[in-house]
Amino acid sequence: MKVKNPLFWIVAIVGIFIDYITKQQSLQWVIQNYGEETLRAMEAPGGSPQSIEMTTVIEGVLNFTFLLNKGAAFGAFSENGGWLKWLSLVVSIALMIYGWRVKFPNKWETIGYGFLLSGALGNGIERLFKGYVVDFIAVFPTTNLPVLNGPFPVFNMADIWINVGILCLLIAAFREPDATTQRRSARQR
Repeated sequence: MKVKNPLFWIVAIVGIFIDYITKQQSLQWVIQNYGEETLRAMEAPGGSPQSIEMTTVIEGVLNFTFLLNKGAAFGAFSENGGWLKWLSLVVSIALMIYGWRVKFPNKWETIGYGFLLSGALGNGIERLFKGYVVDFIAVFPTTNLPVLNGPFPVFNMADIWINVGILCLLIAAFREPDATTQRRSARQR
């Protein structure tokens, strides 16, 4: 049996793997430098939402900052974000079914949906089993952005994958169909 959209599955699997490894590295860094009790205190219900500065990569531009996010993007719904795990998993299952049943018309859509699946599933699995996601990337950490009334929120690789996936789908939507897609569409009529 031939797998539809092999590139979709490769992007999704590699994305999930990279997301998992980077989150595990962040957790290990906290345990090695602050002890497991600090991590447990942050994990506890109502636990400390503080962040832990890991390292500065580029002063004022990029830091690695450990944070347990019990909410959605930008920490929204952190008080009652239990439904987020189910939303992430429903979206992931829908994307897997879509990727299994439908042949994507171009590489932009194939890659875009692969990134969306890796981001949704990466964060969804973590929310399901832990009740939070590990965020660790902080851009412009010391800049007060007027639009956000503070610094840009800390995020993780799964968040990046979701945004890259959306960007790929936008590119696919605004690109002219290539000759292969046009021939395929003509045959289906």
